[in-house]
Amino acid sequence: MKKAIVLLLALTIIGGAVFAAPAISGRTQAWTTLDADGVTFAPSMRVNLNAKNDEGTVGIASRFDTTDVINGVTFIDNPDTVAVETQGVTKKQVFGVSYAYGYAKFFDGMLKVSAGKIANFDVYLGSNLSNQQTGNISTSLYYGTSAVLAQLYPVDGLMIGAALKADGAVSLGDFDVMASYGIADTADIVFYGNLADDFADSSIELGASISAVENLTAIVGYKGIASHGVFGIFGYAMDALYAEVGAELTFGDTLGYFVEGGVEYGLDVADIRLYGNYDGDAYLAGIEVAKGVWNLGFQFADGAWSVPVLLRYAF
Repeated sequence: MKKAIVLLLALTIIGGAVFAAPAISGRTQAWTTLDADGVTFAPSMRVNLNAKNDEGTVGIASRFDTTDVINGVTFIDNPDTVAVETQGVTKKQVFGVSYAYGYAKFFDGMLKVSAGKIANFDVYLGSNLSNQQTGNISTSLYYGTSAVLAQLYPVDGLMIGAALKADGAVSLGDFDVMASYGIADTADIVFYGNLADDFADSSIELGASISAVENLTAIVGYKGIASHGVFGIFGYAMDALYAEVGAELTFGDTLGYFVEGGVEYGLDVADIRLYGNYDGDAYLAGIEVAKGVWNLGFQFADGAWSVPVLLRYAF
């Protein structure tokens, strides 16, 4: 935690000295959940610090989050730790660095180079639902990866990028590649490749977000090489109503599947959200009422009920 605070202060000083006034934002929030076992309280905090020069050609971007540490492994480093049973393990919260990197643009913006613990959303396609439980079907999020990333923008709408993650001898597994192409009011196409020393262990993703039809959105994609799967997310919007359903199929020794979806309706007094997911074994269904700084919900998952309440303050 001390290292994260020192880094946050250092970036604030650097941002103020080198760039225009740094933009600081964030939120503090707390989930309180009532279930058959009683009440649990889970506070968290996030701070974003971003700064750039007047031309936007040089800048820094960073995010600091509280995160659970289970047996010495943070959720940021390994999201699977969230599934570890709490009985008999050491669990605490720390304030850590989710991402922190600098970037510079060259040749009138045709080349962008970023270095540090990078967050990049250029090849991410996923759900447009607002609740906290869906959004599990998507292309990969390039988030918190320590690397040097170079992105080339040769023509309008096209991006080609490559990242080097090595801190010693360089091998094929130290590279990631990405590309995207956007056609205005029609579609966005993305490609991402996470390479491995043995190319057969690599993973690639190809996705397209189609928006050519008014009020309708469709995201379709393929994930392959080491494992194979396809996914689709389909949404419909009309006035204050938004409905979405998504499904992902994985092919291996057996066919795996995951489906999720939801309906949201915005009222003046609050937003109402229905959502759920199912993977063939486990299921979840819920309803949520949300407005500004609070969420109140009811969930039913695998025969167990819970009442999650969220209070949030943004700055």
